Amino acid sequence: MAENEYEHLEQALPGFSRARMIVKGTGDSTRPLGFKGSKFDFYRFANRFRLATSFRGMDLEGFTPETTDGYGSLTRVLFTWTAFEGYADLANDPAPPYRTSLPHLPTAPSWPIIHYITSAISRSSAVKRTLRIS
Repeated sequence: MAENEYEHLEQALPGFSRARMIVKGTGDSTRPLGFKGSKFDFYRFANRFRLATSFRGMDLEGFTPETTDGYGSLTRVLFTWTAFEGYADLANDPAPPYRTSLPHLPTAPSWPIIHYITSAISRSSAVKRTLRIS
């Protein structure tokens, strides 16, 4: 067994290994982390967050760069949104308006998921150009 078989998740979500040990030490409960749901819900969130933070765009054969950028931007938003939904479920803040989660988001884009949300939104001009939305 590797020294840290979850290093890939630790890289994307610093503190994951410590959180995993807390979950394991309490009989697979996410409650000590302030979450509801199973350990699998927690792992699913961590992997979706990793996917969102690791996404670097698309490489599509036979498409213009603008179209590729548009589809890449939409995909980034999708990956980021599914990570956020997973977090909101864990935080017991399901479905819009996410009254518990959204008021506590930092205003500066220093938190990774906020960075990717704002990055995806700022790239939306490529989506608008591609889809010809004004």
